[in-house]
Amino acid sequence: MKKKALLTFVFAIVATMWTSMAQAQTEDYELIIASAQVTSDNCNDLSVIDGVKGNAKYDPATKTLTLDNVTIHNTAETIYGVGIYNLGEKLTIHLIGNNSVTAEKSVGLWNGKDNSIIFTGNGSLIINASTTASNKDYQKGIFNRGSITVNNCTLEVCAGEYGLCDGYWIFNHCNVRVKGEGMSDDQYAGSISWVWDNKPEFRDCDVTGPAGAYWKEFQDGEYTYYTLFGKDNKVVTDWVTIAPDPASINTPIVNMTNQNSYTLSGVRVSDNLNKLPKGIYIINNKKVVKQ
Repeated sequence: MKKKALLTFVFAIVATMWTSMAQAQTEDYELIIASAQVTSDNCNDLSVIDGVKGNAKYDPATKTLTLDNVTIHNTAETIYGVGIYNLGEKLTIHLIGNNSVTAEKSVGLWNGKDNSIIFTGNGSLIINASTTASNKDYQKGIFNRGSITVNNCTLEVCAGEYGLCDGYWIFNHCNVRVKGEGMSDDQYAGSISWVWDNKPEFRDCDVTGPAGAYWKEFQDGEYTYYTLFGKDNKVVTDWVTIAPDPASINTPIVNMTNQNSYTLSGVRVSDNLNKLPKGIYIINNKKVVKQ
């Protein structure tokens, strides 16, 4: 009896350890792509998720989602139809090559409350969110409930009612095209709308189209918001373009004691201005325009 009792006890311990190990083997991360939870099991190859194609992976140590020529396609509805849903405090989305997210009946990218996303890389991302969702709250290209920085990359966002909406925004030397078609019962719904507290911050780039666009400040309750309006004093519901400012300097640091000539991208050129083509140069550490 003692031997049987001992064996039973050992088996129970082994079973408990096995269950604990099995549970520990799979860890859920605060990121959902095409309705699927990103976990320790699939993070190194997210193409195993239905609707994801290409080289997509998530690094939990750096909280970086890398999209390398990836397509994400979700046909579900409401919250289950979101293309990319960030639930974590911080997320970096690194873009390589040409990428796209399509959410047929929901939001293209959703950034959770008080969370931050930084877009990086030399690639591009096209987000096509729903234009037909029966619940119009889901016709949003990027729904930002925290802060988003677009850093030196290219984005194109299109949605039925709101292009980029809510939250805090920083655009740093990037190319962005965005369109939100607006809605009849929200006079501030459009391409870039309901930005929190302050206008978006632009670093070495700005809104270049449509011409005459401006930021309209308005109050809702005790809070201040901003929406992009056109020169006709109506909310912009057509394509908005954000592009680098050709007159801005966004270059590597050069030796300040070196009296040489450089392009805005930091490439050294002839010291003789007369031999240079038309353009903007840095000569003797000053910006010079060659007509």
